[in-house]
Amino acid sequence: MSLIRYISLIRGASATLGLQNQLAIAQSKELNFAVKQVQEIKKTGNHITKLLSTADLIQLGGYAAVEYCGGPAMIFNMGRKDVDSEGDAVQHAAETHAGSLVVQGLAQSELSPEEFVALMGSFTIGFSGDEKKGPHSRWCMNPYVWDNTYFQELLLKDQSKYFRTEADLKLVQNASLKTWVDAYAQDVDLWSRNYAKAHVKISELG
Repeated sequence: MSLIRYISLIRGASATLGLQNQLAIAQSKELNFAVKQVQEIKKTGNHITKLLSTADLIQLGGYAAVEYCGGPAMIFNMGRKDVDSEGDAVQHAAETHAGSLVVQGLAQSELSPEEFVALMGSFTIGFSGDEKKGPHSRWCMNPYVWDNTYFQELLLKDQSKYFRTEADLKLVQNASLKTWVDAYAQDVDLWSRNYAKAHVKISELG
């Protein structure tokens, strides 16, 4: 599962567990396993986890996943509210490909080009589906390590053997976005700094 697909379930205060509207786009076994783990933490955790909403716990998992894979440490702020009814949940259309809805959501958010491209770089972690064999199952060679090879592979265009979606290709077709693809492909520290700021921003949007 890609990190950005994980974020698609947990974005901001609209994140919740169990609502059919949300789970309809999250049919992978791994994501459902993660949901059950969060439910277990909420049920049997300590005094700290009891202070956090379910939405906070899921977001905290995203922060931890980035850092665990070698990405930047980010300051986590609690206070998200859980959505308790289907009527209050974000209404999702069907995905056209894995992660398509979250890419659409990011594109509609008030993100600068450097923030949008930085967040797209999270595809460097994870797989495009449940299958984990062969180059077409991931966006870069090592989907467990936080590095900037996602951007480097984008610049290879047709010479890259790894998975691509229409949203990925648009990053190098749009001049203002490609500027940041070039920059992040050359400077992993710059990307990590901008990613951290963008991740915190989007996770606290409501």
